[in-house]
Amino acid sequence: MALQTELSSTEDRIASARRYYNANVRELNTKVDTVPTNFIAGIASVRKAEYFETQGAEREAPQVSFGAGSGAPAVAAAAPAAPSVMPVPPATPQDSAAPVTPAAPPAPQA
Repeated sequence: MALQTELSSTEDRIASARRYYNANVRELNTKVDTVPTNFIAGIASVRKAEYFETQGAEREAPQVSFGAGSGAPAVAAAAPAAPSVMPVPPATPQDSAAPVTPAAPPAPQA
């Protein structure tokens, strides 16, 4: 029973960490898109981050059997591989936003 509680607790911590990460990614992406922080993000080469999402078999929890066997629980599915996180590519000069320059005042007419 303690193992079930520990597994449940671990799954809850993982889900909580995923929600925390995705909330921070959402906040970063919003700041990269909005004025005036987008100017600073462009200067510092900060780009949008990808949300943490799992696909296919990684999404499902492994099935654990607590049957009367050798005394150790049997895992029916192998643990999923660590998810790959896409690195943010380095910025190139054409990716940066062009600096905004104020328009020149009209020339005085004589």
